[in-house]
Amino acid sequence: MMKNKNALHERYLSGMILKIFEKNSDAVISLFSVQNAKFTQQNSFSELISLALGDNHYLDRMLALLEGKESDAILIHIIINMIAFVDPGVSENRGHYRQFVEERGYQLISQLDADTV
Repeated sequence: MMKNKNALHERYLSGMILKIFEKNSDAVISLFSVQNAKFTQQNSFSELISLALGDNHYLDRMLALLEGKESDAILIHIIINMIAFVDPGVSENRGHYRQFVEERGYQLISQLDADTV
């Protein structure tokens, strides 16, 4: 559905993303973890992050969910893809986003792979 975008698909995807972000932080992270494991194409997770956080403007919500959490594999994967593929301009609080990237981003440099560089 993410590759074959049309108005109907976009409405469905936006609705699903809305429902995901209505959940508590652990449920949201868990759902992203499941999606990451289920995708068969490497770039599908990056596209999901871009769609959810960028196109649907849930970047600030994801930042709030990630703050204060210990980094594990899925959080690192989300953060790397968020920094690499989401336009920071969608954040309503760019200063907060910038601070997050400065605090978390530098420690993640060693985690980058060829798909996110």
